[in-house]
Amino acid sequence: MEKEIDTEKDLELDNFLDDEPKSKWAAKASVFTNLFSKVEYTYQLYRALHPEDDKTTIDEITHMTIESHMLNQQYNDLGFMVGERLIILAEAQSTWSENIVVRCLLYVVQTWYKYIKKKGLDIYSEDKVALPVPELYVIYTGTEKRYKPEKLTLKESFFKGKDIRVDCKVKMLYDGAQGDIINQYVRFCHIFNKQVKIYGRTRKAVDETIRICQREAVLEEYLEREREEVMDIMLALFDEETLMKNHDATIKRKSWEEATDLMNYLWKNNRGDDAIRASKDEGFRERLLEEFRSVKRSTKETDA
Repeated sequence: MEKEIDTEKDLELDNFLDDEPKSKWAAKASVFTNLFSKVEYTYQLYRALHPEDDKTTIDEITHMTIESHMLNQQYNDLGFMVGERLIILAEAQSTWSENIVVRCLLYVVQTWYKYIKKKGLDIYSEDKVALPVPELYVIYTGTEKRYKPEKLTLKESFFKGKDIRVDCKVKMLYDGAQGDIINQYVRFCHIFNKQVKIYGRTRKAVDETIRICQREAVLEEYLEREREEVMDIMLALFDEETLMKNHDATIKRKSWEEATDLMNYLWKNNRGDDAIRASKDEGFRERLLEEFRSVKRSTKETDA
C-alpha cells in the first residue's frame, strides 16, 4: 500500500528546513529568485510549463528551498510542488555548463531526503513510500550558445551513452511561448545584458532596462510594483561583483609579492638551485612557501 502524498503547507519554506543544517554560503539575491518567489509568478510559470492543466489553482503552489549541502552552497534556483509534482527550475545565465544536470540531480535527491524525513516515511518498511514526481528544467538566458539541445541527460553528457543504472533528464528552456512568464523573463535578461554593454554596470543600465521593459510590456506589473527592490538587487550584484574582482586582484598581488619575497630569501641563503626549481615546479614552490612562512613567523616571535 502506498502512503498518500500530503502537500499541506507544512512544506512551506520557513518550516521545511527547520531541522536542517544551513548552507555555509547564502545565495545572493537575484531578480530570478525575487520574481519567482512570488506565488502569482510561480503560478504563471507552472501554467507556462503545463498549459494543459486548467484545474490547478494558485493556492496549490508550495514553494520549497533549493540548495545543495553537498556543494556547500545555495543557488538562485527555484523549487515548488504542485500536487504530486516536484518542479525544479535552475537558471543558467551567460556561462554554459552541462554540470547543471548534476546540480539538478543533487536537488532532487536532497529534496526527497528532506521530504521523507519531514513526513516520517519508513523506506525500510514493506509499504512503498510515495514521493513527489520530479520535473527538471533549466532556463538558459545567455545568447552565446549556438547549439541548443532540447534536453540534457546524465547518461549522454557524462557517460557517453553507457548503460548506467542512474539517469537524470533535464528539459532546456530558451524562450517560452510569446508573452508568457518564461518569454518575458528571458527578454528581460537580454535587455539588461544589452544595456550593461552600453552603460556598464551602472544605475543607468538598470534604469534603462526597467524603462525599456515597461515600454515593451516585459514583466511590466512586476517591475512597476517592485521597482525599488529590483533596483537594489541589481545594484547590490554590481557592488558584489566589483568587491569580488578587487578581492581577487588583492589575492593575486599578495601571492606575487610573497613569491618574490621567497625567491629573494632563497638567493640570499645560497639556494639558487631551489629558486630555479621553484620557478618551474608549482608543488615544490608551495612546499618552500610553507617553509618560508614558518621562518617569518619564527622571526616575528623572536623579535617580539
